Amino acid sequence: MSLDIDLGTIFVVLTFGCILFVLQTLVDYTKRASSIRPRLHEVLRVKDRHKEEMNKVQEVMDDVEKEAGKHQDAITELETKYEELEMRATELRKKVADNDGFKW
Repeated sequence: MSLDIDLGTIFVVLTFGCILFVLQTLVDYTKRASSIRPRLHEVLRVKDRHKEEMNKVQEVMDDVEKEAGKHQDAITELETKYEELEMRATELRKKVADNDGFKW
């Protein structure tokens, strides 16, 4: 028994096999895509929700930084006043000590 298979027949069989492979791949992709699509939408929805929450957190942080800046200005002002008052108190102590001979 001799098998006379020409090159054209081999080409046709290989082409048919490739076409079947591509079709099977497309069918598998379609099945998996339909099962993954709802999960992907859920992931995107959660991502958007977290993005909104992050924006809110950033707004709160910005507000806190502004408040901290205001408080820092007040602290600086109070420190300056404290230093001025400390200098005046030192001067007054010196005057009192010079006049009365009394030292603090």
